[in-house]
Amino acid sequence: MPGTPADVADAEYAYTAWANQIRDQSVQRFANTGERDATLPNPVAGDICVTTDTGTVWVAGAGGTPAAWRYAAPRVVFQTEDRGSNWNSNPIGPSDAPAVIVGADLTVIPGNTYHVWGCFGIQNTQPSGPISAYCYWLANPHGTITSTDCYLYAPSLTACVQVETHWKAPAGAGAVHFEMGAKAEWWSTAIVLLRNGQNAPWLSRITDLGPLASGVNLARTVEGATNGR
Repeated sequence: MPGTPADVADAEYAYTAWANQIRDQSVQRFANTGERDATLPNPVAGDICVTTDTGTVWVAGAGGTPAAWRYAAPRVVFQTEDRGSNWNSNPIGPSDAPAVIVGADLTVIPGNTYHVWGCFGIQNTQPSGPISAYCYWLANPHGTITSTDCYLYAPSLTACVQVETHWKAPAGAGAVHFEMGAKAEWWSTAIVLLRNGQNAPWLSRITDLGPLASGVNLARTVEGATNGR
């Protein structure tokens, strides 16, 4: 292919230009990011390497410093999928505690940005009026990272609710408990969630996007703090 140097024959030396080109076009392996940064303190845009401790593939952007390294592809670190259609038999009323739909205990990397997303079914059981459901993603001990209100105006009305955000792990973050839940806000009888007592969502996913370049503007990015409704 264009740019590929000629083969090296037996007993021939690999000349500098040839060897350097092969080095620049290869995927280099390092035990971890510390070894990578010590070996390549000034990466060139387009350099590719892998750190074997996590199996992460990195691509260097512009800048020529260790901060230029980015994930070659996002890493899904948590996912649930449940396409069941059974309803939880216990409605959640306004005076009840929020129902935890799904929880995940993860070790996050400070400074990395995580795409946190989930969707699930919810139904209004109020016989004569509207109901409001407050749905949220929580990152303990860092507060509510995103939330949404779902208004169901008719009895037995069903809706698919999505809650998502981009969350940047703050300095010092390590073990974090993520929790997705919902709470009714109006009337005496309220809402029911899909999938029996487990309250499993149709789908939820947490994806590690890695250390994003400065200036990247992601909608609804929350940096380890409370995001009001």
